[in-house]
Amino acid sequence: MNAWIPVAAVAAVGLPTWWASRRIWRRPPPLTEAELVQRTAPGARSAGARIAKLQNGELLTYWEFGDPEGVPLIALHGMGASGRMYSAHDEFFRARGVRCIAPNLVGGLADPPPTSRLSDFAASVVRLADHLRLEKFLVIGVSYGTLVAQAVAALAPNRVERAGLFGPMLPGRWIAEHPEVAKGARQNDAALWSTAQRFPALLYPMTALFGLSPTAAKIQSFVDERLPAEERAMLQPGHPFHEQFATLLEECGQRGYWLMAIGAEIGWGREPGFTLEQLDAGGVPLFLETGDQDNAHLPAMAEYLHRRVCNSSVNIVAGQGRFGGMGSLLEAGITRFLAERASASPTRSAE
Repeated sequence: MNAWIPVAAVAAVGLPTWWASRRIWRRPPPLTEAELVQRTAPGARSAGARIAKLQNGELLTYWEFGDPEGVPLIALHGMGASGRMYSAHDEFFRARGVRCIAPNLVGGLADPPPTSRLSDFAASVVRLADHLRLEKFLVIGVSYGTLVAQAVAALAPNRVERAGLFGPMLPGRWIAEHPEVAKGARQNDAALWSTAQRFPALLYPMTALFGLSPTAAKIQSFVDERLPAEERAMLQPGHPFHEQFATLLEECGQRGYWLMAIGAEIGWGREPGFTLEQLDAGGVPLFLETGDQDNAHLPAMAEYLHRRVCNSSVNIVAGQGRFGGMGSLLEAGITRFLAERASASPTRSAE
């Protein structure tokens, strides 16, 4: 009879975990327009997001911040966030005469088709620009959003005035072709890129385990020995950024953490749908910025893009780690991006 004790223990722990994991990683059905209205209403998790019905019938939610009459800037979010991540910079954009438009591409209210590639995200961004009647626009991306920003610049160079990539990353196929750019990457990130390339099915249980963690534990998982003191402080309970980050994770994960699996597979496991040669030939000026202590958005990736794209500048910020693309650190970077736009003279530099 004692032999059944470990079996019962495994069942007691395993079955509820399996059930919870299924709820977290299982892809939910697409939201209807009525459901989107409900989820963006006052008091809802995504209150304030707008709904666009694009020319192809796609329903895309997005946020607007800053000056409604300002220079249009499409801002692309990172993994585990949504367009809401730019809400903290509303006054910043308003003071600089910038109309920030931040679509939700993966996570939260987004419903990317299972076969999506980065180029499909780019097409949605361009259709949103059409919907908003934007002939030309600036584009910026943070972390994962830099992959989509590259796709937009490569596939619609006649629409993009300038692109700012904060924490530039490379699609998985490019990393596989040039593995030297990934040397020194944080172990968790390197494992994610490799799994997306080799065993994409494993992404779902991996992200389900992440989803089962309390929000505070999720945030602490980003702390490592290379994180600068200022950024380590940002991730501590009680810091305003900690509260903002928690809100973003909870809003983004409101429909489950399947989003991180599909997002990782699209970014690092599939053909991106555009080439580096297209990005260079398009001629869109690229502003590339990352921190010299960033072990996720590696300086080598920014340097690689700078070498391969003629119309580009690169800025390696001393003492900055992986969260340089968020909070007040992002505002400093966008200020440099806008200043370079004003001078229209890309140069290579290092802080």
